[in-house]
Parts: sequence; structure tokens; C-alpha cells
Amino acid sequence: MAPRNGMPNVRLSTRTRGSSWQALTEPRADPTHFAVGGLLYSLVPIAFILALSASAAPATPTALTQNDAFDRQPSWSPDGSRIAFISSRSGTSDIYMMDRNGNNQTNLTRNNAENYLPSWSPDGARIAFTSLTSRRGGTSDIYVMDRDGSNQTNLTQDEAGNWSTTWSPDGARIAFEAAPIWHVDIYMMDADGKNQVNVTQTEAEDRYPSWSPDGTQIAFASDRDGRFEIYTMDADGANPQRLTQGLQWDYQSGLSWSPDGTRIAFASWGIPHTGTAISVMDVTGGNRVELTHPTLASLVTTSDGIPYSTHEVYVDHWYPRWSPDGTQIAFTSDRDAVFHFDKTTGGFAHESTGIYVVGWSE
Repeated sequence: MAPRNGMPNVRLSTRTRGSSWQALTEPRADPTHFAVGGLLYSLVPIAFILALSASAAPATPTALTQNDAFDRQPSWSPDGSRIAFISSRSGTSDIYMMDRNGNNQTNLTRNNAENYLPSWSPDGARIAFTSLTSRRGGTSDIYVMDRDGSNQTNLTQDEAGNWSTTWSPDGARIAFEAAPIWHVDIYMMDADGKNQVNVTQTEAEDRYPSWSPDGTQIAFASDRDGRFEIYTMDADGANPQRLTQGLQWDYQSGLSWSPDGTRIAFASWGIPHTGTAISVMDVTGGNRVELTHPTLASLVTTSDGIPYSTHEVYVDHWYPRWSPDGTQIAFTSDRDAVFHFDKTTGGFAHESTGIYVVGWSE
């Protein structure tokens, strides 16, 4: 990558444990720039769709999005043909939809609010999501809309912070997390917002519910035993069972059941102080398989084409969502992100994220 205006540039490369460095980005016509210590860095973000088996090396990536925005939180349509996700490309966090190959990306919300966490109804007709507006003092509500973005309807309409929805397989109910006072519990309501019931009722933080495909259980994360672990419970809140022990769970990630109901995908720090990785385990908590690995990004500074400084940062893989046919898991990563220098921490922080897919096979 040639320097612009005589200033040094940066090139992003990644490696996983035990692998060699491999450059993943090439310059676009207008790369993003940032300054560190009087030096100008440029970095070109690109998001990929990545397909690989559970034990294979990464395949050649295919670009899914190409922008400088935060593209996050993928959610597959029930038929597997579309992916809903959030993006900051409009200036706020909006919910978008695209074909599974990245084509036909469309903004669905356009409501002057911050919108997050899209979740498809089982019939594919509606999408539930979280919307945060300043109008109500910064609290968040659960909304539903038609799949084309029309008929956006507030289901919660209260002063609590409401977040993270999951539909029952029959589409009749929605489970979500809410913080009416100071701690977070898992609630359930009818699909029209009526009959809201607290199903956990603990003093702990109970987060990110995920309904099992047969409708009998809900997986969730909780710190009720002192640190965040993954649990399951009956759909009415009874019989909570802890599945993990000593897990370094990524609290931004949520959980996702495999379509056959035998496994749960999640993100965690396999090695402390490294990047988060996507893993899969049995619903009993056993047979854990790590699908992605802690990855180092190399920010290489050059001047007149000569490398003279390298900065390394760990990148993350999080928010897994299983495809309806069970062959892929979509997730978010900053592995091809724009990074900026954080003066507070003295390190680098990402300015963009992308949507990826990792393949799953027995």
C-alpha cells in the first residue's frame, strides 16, 4: 500500500494461534485515516462472509459488506434466505436486511432512534427489536414490525430497560430481558405485548434468553453464582440448570440454539486477555468445540513502502446465530476493522465491525 502525501500507512493482517501472517485488506479509493503521535495511519475496512468446517482452516473469504460502519447482530430469516442486522451507516443504529449473499441491503427502521437486536418471528412475517429513544429518558422498549419495516409497534411502553428478544417456536410469546429496578430479569409476554410476567425473579443479572426449538426450554446467561455462566430453564422459569463452570462469557454475545436443539453456540474468552471466540457445546454443557480462535491483528506502519513499526491487537468474534438449516453460524467480528488509537488506554479500539459466517459440520 503506497503512502499518501508522504505519510506512513497501516496495513491490517491477522493470524491465529500457530499460523503465519496473512494480509486481508487491499486499498480502496478513499481509505480511512487516523493520527497517532503525529503519524498518519490509514486502514481499509472490509467485511467478509467466511465459510469453513469446524476443524478446517479458513476458506477464501467472500466480501459481504464494504463500509466503515458497525455492522453487527445478524439474525437469519426462518427460511434462511435473508439476514437482518444492525448498522451505523446511516448515522444511527438502524436495522437492515440483506440477502444471505450480502446483496440488496435495505434500511428497515429509519425512525430516528437507536435500534438493536433484530429477531425474526417463526413465520418470517415480523421482526422484533429493541429501540432506544431519548424521548423517554434513554430507556429502551421492545418493538415489532413487519418484515418490510412497516407497522412499527411498541410492545412494552414502560420505564424499564427492555432488551434482547427471542420468540417461542409457535410465535405466540416473546421472552426478553428487562431491568425495572436495578437488576436484570427475564420476562415473557404475548406476541402483542400483553401478559408480561417475570420468569426468573432473582437478585442476579439474567441476560440474553434464547428459546429452544421445541419450545420447552430457554437458555440464558446469569451471574447468580458469582460470575456469568450459561444456564437452561423450563419455559416457565422452573428447573434452572447451570451448563458451564468458570466460563469467560462475552456479555455482548447472547446465545443461539442449533435448529435440532442439541447444541448451543456462544462467545467467550478461551484465553484471558485475548480475543473472544465462537464456540459450540452440547445442551448438557459437554463436548465444547471452538469454531474461531483468538486472532491477532497487525497494524504495520510503513514509510516510503518500508515497514518500521508494528502494533498488535486482539480482535473478537461474538454474537453467534445459527442458520435455519444448521450448516452455518453467523457472527460479528472486528477482524477487518478500522482501528483508532485510544488516548485513555494507550491502545487501539475498533471503529467498524462486519458480519461473517462460519460453517458447521459434525
